[in-house]
This record gives sequence, C-alpha cells and structure tokens, in this order.
Amino acid sequence: MKDATDAIKGLIEWADSRRIAIVVILFCSLISPGCLGLFYYQRELFERLDTLKIIILSASISVPFILTGALTAFVSFDIKVGDEKMVRKAWLYGAAQSGVILHGCLLYAFTGAIHSLRDFLVSAIVVHAAVFFLFFILGRLQTWRDSRRKNKKATPA
Repeated sequence: MKDATDAIKGLIEWADSRRIAIVVILFCSLISPGCLGLFYYQRELFERLDTLKIIILSASISVPFILTGALTAFVSFDIKVGDEKMVRKAWLYGAAQSGVILHGCLLYAFTGAIHSLRDFLVSAIVVHAAVFFLFFILGRLQTWRDSRRKNKKATPA
C-alpha cells in the first residue's frame, strides 16, 4: 500500500498545469479523432477490435496530420533543429493544429455532410494542406518583415 501511495504522490508532484495541458492536447490530437472517426464510420470494426488495436489504429490515422502540422511550424516560422525549446513548441503546435482540424472535420461529418471514412480523411487532408500553405505564406512574410526591419536598424540613414 505504501508503494501505491508513493506513486500517487509522485504523480501529483509531476502533474503541474503545463504538463497536464500537454497530455490533454496530445490525447485530443493523437487518439481522439481516430477513435471518433472509427466509431462513427466503421462501428463494426470498432466493436470487433480490442482497446490496444483501436488506440494503435487511431494513432496511425492522426500521426500524419501531426507530422504535417509540425512541419508547418518548422517551415513557416524558420525553426532551427538545434533549438530544443522551439522544436518542442513546433511539435506541440503540430499536435494542436491537427487536433483542431481533425475535430473540425469530424464536427462537419457529424452533420451528415461526409458519408465515409475515406471522404472524411480526404476532407481533412484538403483542409490541412490549405492551412499548411496559408501558414507557410504568412510565416515567410513575417520572416521577410523581420529581416527587413533588422536591416533598416543595422544601416543608419
């Protein structure tokens, strides 16, 4: 019993608000969209598989979106690989972005507008690509403005 109490105390000490927020964002973007999509479109598969297989299948649906979301942050905000803090923020941004896009497409699907899992994934890919190009353009524009401001300050008139 003492081991369980120590484990709970350790978990409480570990769980500050930032870590809890990160875990919630990762759950909502990694597992939740795939589970909801499978449950809505492939209910017989959802009922037939055990929990671990559903989690793995759900993650395999969501991971490409998280990767492209992180790629969006790396490319558009010109993040260097050596900057560990910014790399973590880029991955968190990718998870949050994919979670918002996938859940938004799921909400749209629940209205009856999307009739299959394939159509849901295609719509999510199209929205994700549009967001990628939008953030790429905005990020490059911001980088260009920053470098222009830096050059104006460096060269006195």
